[in-house]
Amino acid sequence: MATNLPSTFTTSDSQDGGTNTRRQIPSEYTIGHGQTTRPLVKLREIKGHLALLHLLAVLRLRIESLEVSVLHMPSDSERRWAWFVGLAVERFDIWCRSLHIDDSRLQPEIVLPPLDVLMVWHSYMLNPRWYAEDCLRIPACGVLQNFEPLFEQILKGQVVIPDTPSTEQVDFWVIKTSQPFDYVDSAQLFNQRTIACPHCTMPIAVYLMTDNGTGYLQQKFTANCIQGCGLLDITKERLAFRKFVQDLAHTPPAYLPGTFFNPASPADRNASKATKRQVSANIEVYGSFRDHPKGSPEYINAYILAAISYANFSMSKLTKAIAPSSTL
Repeated sequence: MATNLPSTFTTSDSQDGGTNTRRQIPSEYTIGHGQTTRPLVKLREIKGHLALLHLLAVLRLRIESLEVSVLHMPSDSERRWAWFVGLAVERFDIWCRSLHIDDSRLQPEIVLPPLDVLMVWHSYMLNPRWYAEDCLRIPACGVLQNFEPLFEQILKGQVVIPDTPSTEQVDFWVIKTSQPFDYVDSAQLFNQRTIACPHCTMPIAVYLMTDNGTGYLQQKFTANCIQGCGLLDITKERLAFRKFVQDLAHTPPAYLPGTFFNPASPADRNASKATKRQVSANIEVYGSFRDHPKGSPEYINAYILAAISYANFSMSKLTKAIAPSSTL
Protein backbone atom coordinates (compact mmCIF):
# COMPACT_ATOMS: atom_id res chain seq x y z
CA MET A 1 0.00 0.00 0.00
CA ALA A 2 1.24 3.47 -0.84
CA THR A 3 2.64 5.51 2.02
CA ASN A 4 3.56 9.16 2.65
CA LEU A 5 0.92 10.45 0.23
CA PRO A 6 0.05 14.14 0.15
CA SER A 7 -2.71 15.11 2.54
CA THR A 8 -5.05 15.81 -0.35
CA PHE A 9 -5.16 12.11 -1.23
CA THR A 10 -6.68 9.08 0.48
CA THR A 11 -6.06 5.42 -0.28
CA SER A 12 -8.16 2.32 0.04
CA ASP A 13 -7.77 -1.30 -1.01
CA SER A 14 -9.55 -2.32 -4.18
CA GLN A 15 -11.10 -5.75 -4.66
CA ASP A 16 -8.04 -7.13 -6.45
CA GLY A 17 -5.70 -5.99 -3.73
CA GLY A 18 -4.46 -2.92 -5.62
CA THR A 19 -4.43 0.69 -4.54
CA ASN A 20 -7.12 3.24 -5.29
CA THR A 21 -6.38 6.94 -4.94
CA ARG A 22 -8.96 9.69 -4.87
CA ARG A 23 -8.38 13.40 -4.99
CA GLN A 24 -10.05 15.37 -2.20
CA ILE A 25 -11.15 18.96 -2.71
CA PRO A 26 -9.29 21.29 -0.32
CA SER A 27 -11.56 22.87 2.27
CA GLU A 28 -9.61 26.13 2.48
CA TYR A 29 -8.29 28.53 -0.16
CA THR A 30 -5.92 31.45 0.28
CA ILE A 31 -6.73 34.33 -2.07
CA GLY A 32 -4.55 37.39 -1.56
CA HIS A 33 -4.74 38.17 2.12
CA GLY A 34 -8.05 36.40 2.60
CA GLN A 35 -8.99 32.79 3.14
CA THR A 36 -12.12 30.86 2.30
CA THR A 37 -13.49 27.85 4.12
CA ARG A 38 -15.52 26.32 1.31
CA PRO A 39 -15.20 25.72 -2.45
CA LEU A 40 -15.71 28.81 -4.56
CA VAL A 41 -17.89 26.97 -7.06
CA LYS A 42 -20.28 24.11 -6.34
CA LEU A 43 -20.77 21.11 -8.60
CA ARG A 44 -24.31 22.22 -9.43
CA GLU A 45 -22.99 25.58 -10.67
CA ILE A 46 -20.33 23.86 -12.79
CA LYS A 47 -23.03 21.75 -14.41
CA GLY A 48 -25.14 24.85 -14.98
CA HIS A 49 -22.20 26.65 -16.59
CA LEU A 50 -21.50 23.72 -18.89
CA ALA A 51 -25.18 23.60 -19.84
CA LEU A 52 -25.05 27.31 -20.74
CA LEU A 53 -21.89 26.83 -22.81
CA HIS A 54 -23.65 23.99 -24.63
CA LEU A 55 -26.55 26.30 -25.50
CA LEU A 56 -24.10 28.90 -26.82
CA ALA A 57 -22.31 26.28 -28.93
CA VAL A 58 -25.66 25.22 -30.41
CA LEU A 59 -26.48 28.89 -31.02
CA ARG A 60 -23.26 29.34 -32.99
CA LEU A 61 -23.98 26.29 -35.13
CA ARG A 62 -27.45 27.62 -35.86
CA ILE A 63 -26.14 31.05 -36.89
CA GLU A 64 -23.40 29.60 -39.09
CA SER A 65 -25.97 27.46 -40.92
CA LEU A 66 -28.72 30.10 -41.28
CA GLU A 67 -30.54 29.85 -44.57
CA VAL A 68 -32.77 32.89 -44.16
CA SER A 69 -32.08 36.03 -46.16
CA VAL A 70 -30.51 38.79 -44.04
CA LEU A 71 -29.13 41.96 -45.60
CA HIS A 72 -25.31 42.02 -45.66
CA MET A 73 -25.02 38.78 -43.66
CA PRO A 74 -21.54 37.31 -44.41
CA SER A 75 -21.46 33.94 -46.13
CA ASP A 76 -18.22 32.81 -44.46
CA SER A 77 -19.00 31.05 -41.16
CA GLU A 78 -16.31 32.82 -39.09
CA ARG A 79 -17.23 36.26 -40.38
CA ARG A 80 -20.92 35.46 -39.96
CA TRP A 81 -20.42 34.59 -36.30
CA ALA A 82 -18.41 37.77 -35.75
CA TRP A 83 -21.24 39.73 -37.39
CA PHE A 84 -23.80 38.06 -35.15
CA VAL A 85 -21.77 38.75 -32.00
CA GLY A 86 -21.54 42.40 -33.06
CA LEU A 87 -25.33 42.54 -33.34
CA ALA A 88 -25.65 40.82 -29.95
CA VAL A 89 -23.40 43.44 -28.33
CA GLU A 90 -25.61 46.19 -29.77
CA ARG A 91 -28.72 44.44 -28.41
CA PHE A 92 -27.09 43.96 -25.01
CA ASP A 93 -26.25 47.68 -24.88
CA ILE A 94 -29.85 48.64 -25.69
CA TRP A 95 -31.21 46.20 -23.09
CA CYS A 96 -28.75 47.25 -20.38
CA ARG A 97 -29.56 50.94 -20.82
CA SER A 98 -33.30 50.22 -20.69
CA LEU A 99 -33.26 48.45 -17.33
CA HIS A 100 -34.52 50.06 -14.15
CA ILE A 101 -33.71 48.89 -10.66
CA ASP A 102 -37.40 48.13 -10.06
CA ASP A 103 -37.30 45.61 -12.94
CA SER A 104 -35.07 43.37 -10.80
CA ARG A 105 -38.07 42.72 -8.54
CA LEU A 106 -39.99 41.03 -11.36
CA GLN A 107 -40.05 37.26 -11.82
CA PRO A 108 -36.72 36.01 -13.28
CA GLU A 109 -38.57 34.22 -16.07
CA ILE A 110 -39.94 37.59 -17.23
CA VAL A 111 -36.74 39.68 -17.22
CA LEU A 112 -34.60 36.91 -18.74
CA PRO A 113 -33.16 38.36 -21.99
CA PRO A 114 -32.73 36.43 -25.27
CA LEU A 115 -29.88 33.94 -25.47
CA ASP A 116 -27.65 36.17 -27.63
CA VAL A 117 -27.87 38.98 -25.05
CA LEU A 118 -27.28 36.51 -22.25
CA MET A 119 -24.14 35.38 -24.10
CA VAL A 120 -22.74 38.92 -24.16
CA TRP A 121 -23.56 39.45 -20.49
CA HIS A 122 -21.82 36.18 -19.64
CA SER A 123 -18.72 37.16 -21.63
CA TYR A 124 -18.69 40.57 -19.95
CA MET A 125 -18.62 39.01 -16.49
CA LEU A 126 -15.76 36.71 -17.47
CA ASN A 127 -13.52 39.76 -17.08
CA PRO A 128 -14.43 40.52 -13.45
CA ARG A 129 -12.08 43.46 -13.04
CA TRP A 130 -13.43 45.45 -15.97
CA TYR A 131 -17.00 44.39 -15.21
CA ALA A 132 -16.71 45.50 -11.56
CA GLU A 133 -15.10 48.79 -12.58
CA ASP A 134 -17.77 49.55 -15.16
CA CYS A 135 -20.49 48.79 -12.62
CA LEU A 136 -18.96 51.46 -10.39
CA ARG A 137 -18.31 54.02 -13.16
CA ILE A 138 -21.29 53.64 -15.49
CA PRO A 139 -24.83 54.10 -14.11
CA ALA A 140 -26.42 51.60 -16.52
CA CYS A 141 -23.94 48.91 -15.51
CA GLY A 142 -24.58 49.74 -11.86
CA VAL A 143 -28.25 48.93 -12.42
CA LEU A 144 -27.24 45.70 -14.15
CA GLN A 145 -25.64 44.49 -10.93
CA ASN A 146 -29.12 44.15 -9.43
CA PHE A 147 -29.86 41.44 -11.99
CA GLU A 148 -26.84 39.26 -11.16
CA PRO A 149 -28.97 36.92 -8.96
CA LEU A 150 -30.75 36.00 -12.21
CA PHE A 151 -27.50 34.65 -13.63
CA GLU A 152 -26.79 32.78 -10.40
CA GLN A 153 -30.22 31.14 -10.62
CA ILE A 154 -29.50 30.08 -14.21
CA LEU A 155 -26.22 28.43 -13.21
CA LYS A 156 -27.92 26.69 -10.28
CA GLY A 157 -30.69 25.38 -12.51
CA GLN A 158 -33.34 27.39 -10.67
CA VAL A 159 -34.20 29.34 -13.82
CA VAL A 160 -34.42 27.41 -17.08
CA ILE A 161 -33.70 29.03 -20.44
CA PRO A 162 -36.77 27.96 -22.43
CA ASP A 163 -36.74 26.86 -26.05
CA THR A 164 -39.84 29.00 -26.56
CA PRO A 165 -40.09 32.23 -24.54
CA SER A 166 -43.27 33.06 -22.68
CA THR A 167 -45.56 35.88 -23.76
CA GLU A 168 -44.63 37.85 -20.63
CA GLN A 169 -40.91 37.45 -21.35
CA VAL A 170 -41.28 38.62 -24.95
CA ASP A 171 -43.54 41.54 -24.00
CA PHE A 172 -41.10 42.77 -21.35
CA TRP A 173 -38.20 42.66 -23.81
CA VAL A 174 -40.09 44.43 -26.61
CA ILE A 175 -41.41 47.17 -24.30
CA LYS A 176 -37.92 47.80 -22.98
CA THR A 177 -35.89 47.61 -26.18
CA SER A 178 -38.30 48.07 -29.12
CA GLN A 179 -36.45 45.11 -30.65
CA PRO A 180 -37.79 41.70 -31.73
CA PHE A 181 -37.08 39.06 -29.09
CA ASP A 182 -35.89 36.50 -31.62
CA TYR A 183 -32.32 37.26 -32.67
CA VAL A 184 -32.91 36.15 -36.26
CA ASP A 185 -35.93 38.43 -36.60
CA SER A 186 -33.84 41.20 -35.05
CA ALA A 187 -30.98 40.63 -37.50
CA GLN A 188 -33.38 41.06 -40.41
CA LEU A 189 -34.57 44.45 -39.11
CA PHE A 190 -31.69 45.82 -37.04
CA ASN A 191 -29.36 47.26 -39.69
CA GLN A 192 -28.66 50.78 -38.37
CA ARG A 193 -27.56 52.53 -35.21
CA THR A 194 -27.12 56.16 -34.22
CA ILE A 195 -23.73 57.63 -33.36
CA ALA A 196 -22.82 61.16 -32.30
CA CYS A 197 -20.44 63.17 -34.44
CA PRO A 198 -17.17 63.27 -32.47
CA HIS A 199 -16.82 67.00 -33.21
CA CYS A 200 -20.31 68.56 -32.95
CA THR A 201 -22.28 65.61 -31.39
CA MET A 202 -24.89 65.77 -34.16
CA PRO A 203 -26.77 62.41 -34.25
CA ILE A 204 -25.85 60.39 -37.34
CA ALA A 205 -27.62 57.23 -38.49
CA VAL A 206 -25.07 54.71 -39.81
CA TYR A 207 -25.46 51.25 -41.29
CA LEU A 208 -24.09 48.32 -39.33
CA MET A 209 -23.02 46.52 -42.50
CA THR A 210 -22.47 47.72 -46.08
CA ASP A 211 -21.39 46.07 -49.32
CA ASN A 212 -18.13 48.05 -49.38
CA GLY A 213 -17.18 47.18 -45.79
CA THR A 214 -17.70 50.64 -44.26
CA GLY A 215 -20.48 49.67 -41.83
CA TYR A 216 -20.23 50.28 -38.09
CA LEU A 217 -19.51 46.59 -37.41
CA GLN A 218 -16.87 46.40 -40.15
CA GLN A 219 -13.14 47.15 -40.13
CA LYS A 220 -13.33 49.98 -42.67
CA PHE A 221 -16.09 51.88 -40.90
CA THR A 222 -16.43 55.50 -41.94
CA ALA A 223 -19.20 58.11 -41.86
CA ASN A 224 -19.72 61.81 -42.58
CA CYS A 225 -21.47 64.53 -40.58
CA ILE A 226 -23.44 65.97 -43.48
CA GLN A 227 -26.19 67.66 -41.43
CA GLY A 228 -23.89 69.10 -38.77
CA CYS A 229 -20.32 70.40 -38.82
CA GLY A 230 -19.43 68.70 -42.09
CA LEU A 231 -16.74 66.48 -40.56
CA LEU A 232 -15.65 63.81 -43.02
CA ASP A 233 -14.09 60.42 -42.40
CA ILE A 234 -15.59 59.69 -38.98
CA THR A 235 -13.82 56.50 -37.92
CA LYS A 236 -13.72 54.25 -34.85
CA GLU A 237 -10.45 55.95 -33.86
CA ARG A 238 -12.10 59.36 -33.91
CA LEU A 239 -15.05 58.07 -31.90
CA ALA A 240 -12.63 56.51 -29.40
CA PHE A 241 -10.71 59.79 -29.22
CA ARG A 242 -13.87 61.68 -28.30
CA LYS A 243 -14.85 59.07 -25.71
CA PHE A 244 -11.41 59.15 -24.07
CA VAL A 245 -11.27 62.95 -23.90
CA GLN A 246 -14.83 63.08 -22.63
CA ASP A 247 -13.90 60.70 -19.80
CA LEU A 248 -10.85 62.82 -19.16
CA ALA A 249 -12.94 66.00 -18.97
CA HIS A 250 -14.99 64.42 -16.17
CA THR A 251 -11.85 63.62 -14.15
CA PRO A 252 -12.02 64.23 -11.20
CA PRO A 253 -14.39 63.19 -9.67
CA ALA A 254 -14.76 60.46 -12.29
CA TYR A 255 -12.17 57.80 -13.03
CA LEU A 256 -10.64 56.91 -16.34
CA PRO A 257 -11.38 53.37 -17.53
CA GLY A 258 -8.64 51.02 -16.38
CA THR A 259 -7.45 53.24 -13.54
CA PHE A 260 -10.14 52.57 -10.96
CA PHE A 261 -8.53 49.40 -9.64
CA ASN A 262 -4.84 48.74 -9.26
CA PRO A 263 -2.86 46.00 -7.52
CA ALA A 264 -2.05 48.22 -4.55
CA SER A 265 -5.44 49.75 -3.89
CA PRO A 266 -9.04 48.89 -4.85
CA ALA A 267 -9.69 52.47 -5.95
CA ASP A 268 -7.10 55.10 -6.73
CA ARG A 269 -7.70 58.39 -8.54
CA ASN A 270 -4.02 59.29 -8.75
CA ALA A 271 -3.53 57.85 -12.25
CA SER A 272 -6.64 59.63 -13.56
CA LYS A 273 -5.63 62.95 -12.01
CA ALA A 274 -2.04 62.72 -13.29
CA THR A 275 -3.20 61.90 -16.80
CA LYS A 276 -5.58 64.84 -16.86
CA ARG A 277 -2.91 67.26 -15.61
CA GLN A 278 -0.51 66.16 -18.34
CA VAL A 279 -3.06 66.42 -21.14
CA SER A 280 -4.51 69.71 -19.86
CA ALA A 281 -1.08 71.33 -19.85
CA ASN A 282 -0.75 70.58 -23.57
CA ILE A 283 -4.22 71.53 -24.75
CA GLU A 284 -5.01 74.60 -22.64
CA VAL A 285 -3.64 77.02 -25.26
CA TYR A 286 -6.15 75.56 -27.75
CA GLY A 287 -9.29 76.34 -25.75
CA SER A 288 -10.82 78.28 -22.89
CA PHE A 289 -12.14 75.37 -20.82
CA ARG A 290 -10.61 76.84 -17.64
CA ASP A 291 -13.05 79.76 -17.94
CA HIS A 292 -15.91 77.43 -17.00
CA PRO A 293 -16.70 75.60 -13.74
CA LYS A 294 -15.17 72.12 -13.73
CA GLY A 295 -17.68 69.45 -14.58
CA SER A 296 -20.14 71.82 -16.21
CA PRO A 297 -21.40 71.05 -19.74
CA GLU A 298 -19.59 74.17 -21.01
CA TYR A 299 -16.31 73.04 -19.42
CA ILE A 300 -16.58 69.52 -20.83
CA ASN A 301 -17.44 70.72 -24.34
CA ALA A 302 -14.63 73.31 -24.35
CA TYR A 303 -12.17 70.71 -23.04
CA ILE A 304 -13.08 68.26 -25.81
CA LEU A 305 -12.81 70.89 -28.54
CA ALA A 306 -9.41 72.00 -27.20
CA ALA A 307 -8.16 68.41 -27.32
CA ILE A 308 -9.46 68.02 -30.88
CA SER A 309 -7.69 71.23 -31.93
CA TYR A 310 -4.47 70.04 -30.30
CA ALA A 311 -4.35 66.46 -31.59
CA ASN A 312 -6.74 66.48 -34.59
CA PHE A 313 -8.32 63.24 -33.36
CA SER A 314 -4.93 61.50 -33.19
CA MET A 315 -4.79 59.15 -30.20
CA SER A 316 -1.05 58.68 -30.74
CA LYS A 317 -0.41 62.42 -30.40
CA LEU A 318 -2.62 62.64 -27.34
CA THR A 319 -0.93 59.73 -25.62
CA LYS A 320 2.45 61.39 -26.19
CA ALA A 321 1.20 64.16 -23.94
CA ILE A 322 0.89 61.60 -21.17
CA ALA A 323 4.07 61.02 -19.18
CA PRO A 324 5.67 57.56 -19.38
CA SER A 325 4.83 57.11 -15.70
CA SER A 326 1.14 56.92 -16.53
CA THR A 327 -0.46 53.50 -16.05
CA LEU A 328 -2.66 53.86 -19.13
